[in-house]
Amino acid sequence: MNKQLRNNIIKTICFCTLFLVLFLGCYKILSWKDTAGNYLNTLDTFYDLDKDKVDVIFLGSSHTYCSINTAKLWRDYGIVSFDAAISGQDMAGSYYALKEVLKTQHPKVVCLDLYGLTFHGYSIVGNLYRNVLPYHLSKNYFDAVVSLSENQDKEEILLKWPIIHTRYGELQKEDFVKRPYTYLGYSAEFHTENISWMDFGESIYISNEQSPIPEAEKKWLEKIIALTKEENIELCLMVAPFAAGEESHKIFNSAKKLADSEGVSFVNMIRQQATLQMDKEHDFIDNGHTNYWGAEKVSAYMGQYLKENFDLEDHRGQSGYDLWDADAKARDHELMVYQLQATGELGAYMEYLAGLDEEYTVVIATSGDFRNEEVPFGAYLEQFSVDNASFLEGGMWMISGNQVKKLCDTREYFDQIALKGADLTLMKGDQDYLFVNQVDYHKSDNGITILVYDSLLQKVSDAVGMDAAKGYQMSRL
Repeated sequence: MNKQLRNNIIKTICFCTLFLVLFLGCYKILSWKDTAGNYLNTLDTFYDLDKDKVDVIFLGSSHTYCSINTAKLWRDYGIVSFDAAISGQDMAGSYYALKEVLKTQHPKVVCLDLYGLTFHGYSIVGNLYRNVLPYHLSKNYFDAVVSLSENQDKEEILLKWPIIHTRYGELQKEDFVKRPYTYLGYSAEFHTENISWMDFGESIYISNEQSPIPEAEKKWLEKIIALTKEENIELCLMVAPFAAGEESHKIFNSAKKLADSEGVSFVNMIRQQATLQMDKEHDFIDNGHTNYWGAEKVSAYMGQYLKENFDLEDHRGQSGYDLWDADAKARDHELMVYQLQATGELGAYMEYLAGLDEEYTVVIATSGDFRNEEVPFGAYLEQFSVDNASFLEGGMWMISGNQVKKLCDTREYFDQIALKGADLTLMKGDQDYLFVNQVDYHKSDNGITILVYDSLLQKVSDAVGMDAAKGYQMSRL
């Protein structure tokens, strides 16, 4: 081989290597993200799991991941679970999701929600993308795309790049950094919609009439049953609470008959309203999905059912399950965000602040004419070891756990403090500022601003302003 040819080969190899590195780097940044779902992607976490770690896998649509709180199953029962449910996941999608799961996990139980029996395919292309694009390239990915993308361009989805290459216009911080906390599939929603019209309670359709399961969906359900038997995995068919119509109930009755004939467990929680004590005015975000409080009830019911009917070990306190401990902690922090933002009464709010641990940073800052003699705000600060005389001097305080530090009084002040995942910039002068990552959270020019930053979730949990002239009435505008 002459020298020129050897040099050309070396250059070609170097070029191809550099191109591959750059291409993969760009793909990782531009890869499909659920921009309509807070960048959450079930498979992102799943692919990082240690092999054969999960005992219970949940499959299904958003009905599943809104109803099954993995953190509650872990905290109360020691069940190591994972929600592999995805928005709009039909029976075919559940089948391929299960095959993807079985590449690295061999769960003892698979719980499949049957809402997917009541519809077919992906009329919303975003749901199709959610169910296939996160897969790693493999034969299962090819088979899933071919089966699920009935009316869409299969080639574009198979290649992925034609769909994602234009995402540069919507890139966010989350595309470049790793998510600060774990995500095991459960999606907590805290708002409540009064849906008293839902067909629950005594008026629910509870006859045993049956309608045939649509053939296409029945085929995939039978394939799931066969696959779990082949893999020696116990299957539990379930129906999470939602406002099902009469025809859906009849299909679920047929599914119960099929489950009985196959020796498969079946749990229809729509029929368990009295046991679950579901409150249609409090436990749902709409007619199809439970909120956090509804999920607490569903998860408690399923946790007890799983412990009583399957041989599941309690892994709490054992090594190797830090991810589930972290997941439970992250869910607690999400609840705290809701509680803080939903609280408008000063005394209750200050009690919440007093209970925060060292993973929260609280800044309390006075501005302008901040004193109101009729409302003894200084009394609330005594629980933080800040006396009233110090409060009346004004200034800024930073509180984290049991550590309280007065940063300044009312004179000019500037400081930058590095928090986990954020830069905190404090300024006091002609105008006061509280910047977190260049966003100003200062709320009151003549009163008090309280900023709460969560280092675990790496975001501002709340920021409130209280004008002295209005009796420190809380405002988040």
